[in-house]
Amino acid sequence: MDKTEGRASLIPISPKEIAAAVLVFAAYFLFAKVGLYIFYTFQTSPALIWPPVGIALAAVILGGYRMWLPILAAQFLAVVTRAPDAYAIAFIIAVAYAMQAVVGLYVLRRAGFEASF
Repeated sequence: MDKTEGRASLIPISPKEIAAAVLVFAAYFLFAKVGLYIFYTFQTSPALIWPPVGIALAAVILGGYRMWLPILAAQFLAVVTRAPDAYAIAFIIAVAYAMQAVVGLYVLRRAGFEASF
């Protein structure tokens, strides 16, 4: 009997899961770059227009908690490509956004939310 049998894996392993993770990474990264562009171009708050939050929550709802990794990687890369010297801050921001999606799913499940599609 495998040690991981009976519990969900936190890192994607099957080809289908890897494809889903790559899709989440690409969508999140693209919309994070759009959000950063809007922020820097129009001098607005990124909290007002930040589509990646919805993408991240949808990803963990549909793909489970294992989608934290592509969310973290995409957010880190989006910030680092904008500010190359800010590795520590980019990592902290990436962890915060990944945890936001994971905690959001946890709270939804505790409240009785069930994805029915």
